[in-house]
Amino acid sequence: MRWAGGPLAGPLVAAAVILDIEKLLEMGKETLINNDVEWGEIKSYKSVTDSKIITAHQREKLSIFLQKECISYSIAIITNTEIDERGMGRCVPDAFERAVDSLSIKTRFCNNRFH
Repeated sequence: MRWAGGPLAGPLVAAAVILDIEKLLEMGKETLINNDVEWGEIKSYKSVTDSKIITAHQREKLSIFLQKECISYSIAIITNTEIDERGMGRCVPDAFERAVDSLSIKTRFCNNRFH
C-alpha cells in the first residue's frame, strides 16, 4: 500500500557543534544572561539530546548562542523526498554523519549514538 497524501516526514534536520566547554563555564552567569541564555540551560546542555524536548523559544535562544560561541557548527538537512525514498531509519544516521563531515574542523571523537 502506498500513501498518496504527501510526505509522512521531513525535512530532517541534524546539527553538529564543537564547543569549548571550559570557555562556556568560565563565561559565568552574567555573561550568559546578557546573551539572553539562562545559566541553567547551559549547565544542563548534556540533557538536551533531542530538540523536541525543549520549547521553541529555548531552541531559538540556544541556537543563536551556540552559533555565536561555538568553535564550529554545521547543519544538515535531508528532504522529505529522500526520507520517503530511503526511509527514516537510514536517513537519521546519515543526517548526523553529513553534519559532522561538514564541520570546518575535523573531529576524531563524536559524542552521539550513531558513531
